[in-house]
Amino acid sequence: MKVKNFLRNKLEGFTLLSTLLSLLIIACLIPVLYQAVHLLSYQSSLNFSLQNHLDMAILAQKLAFAHDFVIEGDELTFVLENKQWELKLVNDNLVLTPGTQYFANKVDGLVFYQDGSCIMVDLTFNDSTTTYILAYEN
Repeated sequence: MKVKNFLRNKLEGFTLLSTLLSLLIIACLIPVLYQAVHLLSYQSSLNFSLQNHLDMAILAQKLAFAHDFVIEGDELTFVLENKQWELKLVNDNLVLTPGTQYFANKVDGLVFYQDGSCIMVDLTFNDSTTTYILAYEN
């Protein structure tokens, strides 16, 4: 009987101790998990912005060999590899046709213009406008 009571007391103490230890571990993990969620949400917005910058760099590389640029409002027409190409905004995406190659998404607005020998574009994302140099015309 004494052995049973002794074991029961030991098991009850262990249960209380394990509960307190578990609560302590959870209390330590909550700030870490909060920071992880915060960083993931920040990273997704950063990735969106970075992806658009990379897309515009790839587009500029493609346009480096283009010529005969014509700017008509929010459309840019040019010749590349003896083919007529058009760059325009379609359903909030910057699209290169013929075919359908997307270069920036969730674009609120864009303006193509020529500044000296530079072909430029102003892209607006979430009320923030970014200017990119797309090509140089001889």
